[in-house]
Amino acid sequence: MEIKVHEYESKTLDKALETAKEELNAADAEIILLDQQEKEGLLRSKVQIKVILKTELLEFIKSYIKEIIELMGISVNLEVKNQEDKIRITLISDNNSLLIGKEGKNLQALEHLLNQTLYNNFQYRNRIILDVGEYKQKKQKIIEMIAIKTAKKVVLTKKSIKLEPMNAYERRIVHTKLVAYDVETESEGEEPNRRIIISAKEK
Repeated sequence: MEIKVHEYESKTLDKALETAKEELNAADAEIILLDQQEKEGLLRSKVQIKVILKTELLEFIKSYIKEIIELMGISVNLEVKNQEDKIRITLISDNNSLLIGKEGKNLQALEHLLNQTLYNNFQYRNRIILDVGEYKQKKQKIIEMIAIKTAKKVVLTKKSIKLEPMNAYERRIVHTKLVAYDVETESEGEEPNRRIIISAKEK
């Protein structure tokens, strides 16, 4: 399925979006702004926008994922959760272990391929998160527990600790979780051996 990219131009961004909503008969939440550019004219500037419909985006994602997974000989159902800043899709299949792969590498590769395809074709920048069953949710809880335990030890000993190598998604979990703690986090090294160092904040 193709996604139609709609272009509109008006004096301001708000007016351009209003035109898009009227012509597409869509509410705010149903429109995704891909790009906006200010065009300078002789008398005044205008704003040009590119938008897509979220319903078309979701249908494209479902079709794309099913096509790839069916090539692996796996039948799959998709459960979509629309969140404010991201879209989370849970895959339910008769062979979850193959979809996940060793240490989640198959799932990670599929998610990367999907996000890269959406960016290359439509310049869609918001991340799509794929999960199989509750694999990522369970893993997130484990990573958060390790991060918290390590942060508490760092605060107590004042000594920095390096975590095991993690992918970008897992590192993001640690960075986000420890914002509220009295520590600093930074990543070092090259993929796939990039890891986080947790250090006590200097006072």
